[in-house]
Formats: sequence, structure tokens, C-alpha cells
Amino acid sequence: MIDYVNQARQQDPAAGARLGALSLVERIKQAIKGPRGVNADYLLSVVGAMAGYTAQETVRELARTHGAPSEQAVFTILQAAGGQKFYFGDPLNRVLFELPRSILRLTQEFANAVGIDLGEIPDINELAGHAASTVGYPEFGLIRYPEGHGGPYPAPVTALRHFWPQWREDLEVFCPNPEHWPLLAASAICETISQVQGVMTPTVALRIVLEAAVPMSKVDINAAPVG
Repeated sequence: MIDYVNQARQQDPAAGARLGALSLVERIKQAIKGPRGVNADYLLSVVGAMAGYTAQETVRELARTHGAPSEQAVFTILQAAGGQKFYFGDPLNRVLFELPRSILRLTQEFANAVGIDLGEIPDINELAGHAASTVGYPEFGLIRYPEGHGGPYPAPVTALRHFWPQWREDLEVFCPNPEHWPLLAASAICETISQVQGVMTPTVALRIVLEAAVPMSKVDINAAPVG
């Protein structure tokens, strides 16, 4: 597999990201599959959580590459009463939402390429504001599912802690250049939205993804409580 990925990447630098996304989505599906199959809401929340934290790790890794002296040089770090850290700041927002090659913009680009109409994009400022206003409170990171969706699924932070080690390893295998990590995350989101079209609209699917991605881009994964 690694040899194949390396060969594909020689022809197309983005090939590793696309192959990695397919592999990771399938692996998550198999891991969360229950007696009734894979629940679409839960799958979207897991992929969203992974994509959100990928944004934070992209900022961190690129900062290391460019010799940033500390996390404080690239993040605005908030500390809750219990000592837990949360990461904010413009570099993170740019990777997640704003740059032409941000996770959200790339998701839109991929969706357009395969004929998926994502509809109206959720209000990013509202999502970010909700995440910031709930820091340190029990509702931080919990998905506000659209009506008719949701259930007793593990919280996104629980999924993040469980799946991130393998996701991180695969990021390095499929995308040695961290500049391509948002590409993999966006490709995984688009693949997942494509797969759940039979049970919900792409607009609803994207909403669930972003409800998980935005707060999970802020967490300190080593201190996040099990939800």
C-alpha cells in the first residue's frame, strides 16, 4: 500500500490525501458498525471531530517547520477553571475556514466536483461563537443535532481520543507534507457526505460535521475529558 501511495503521489501530490481519506473513512465505518449497520449521524460526528483536530495539528506542525518558538506564538490559548487548555486564533481559523485551501473551502470544492450541492453553509461565526462561549462548561463540544437526528452516541471528544492516534499515523503515511493534511480532512468529509446522501441532505450532513469539527479544533487532546 505504501509503495502504491508513493507512486501515485509522484503523479499527483494530492493523490495521497484522497487515498488516505477513503482508507480512514472506511476504517471508522468498520469500527463503529453495529448490529443495524453504520449510523450516519455518528459517522459524520466522528469524521467532523477528526477533521477539526486535523486543523489544529496542521497549524502546530507547520509552525514547528517554520521555527515558531512556542505554541503561544501561533495560538491564543484559553485556560478553563479546571486547568484545561483550549486553542483559538487566526491561524487556526484560516486553516479550518478561511484560506482557499482551508478544510471548509476544499470540502466545497470537492463537493462541486462530484455534483453534491451542499446548500447553505452554516453560519461559521455562530459555530465559533458557540464553541468559545461554552469553554469550560459541560455542553462544550456536544453536537446540536438538527431535528430528527442524534442519539446516545459518544461525544465527539471521546471519538477524537479513540481514533486520533491511527488518524495521525495515516496522515504521515499518506501525506508526509502537513500542507496536504487539510486536503485529506476535506476529502474525508466529502466522501462521508456522499455516502450518507440516502438518509439526509448534504446540508444537514455538513451541519453535523461542522458542529463536531469547530469545537474539536480547539481542544487539548491530552487533557480532554471522556464524554
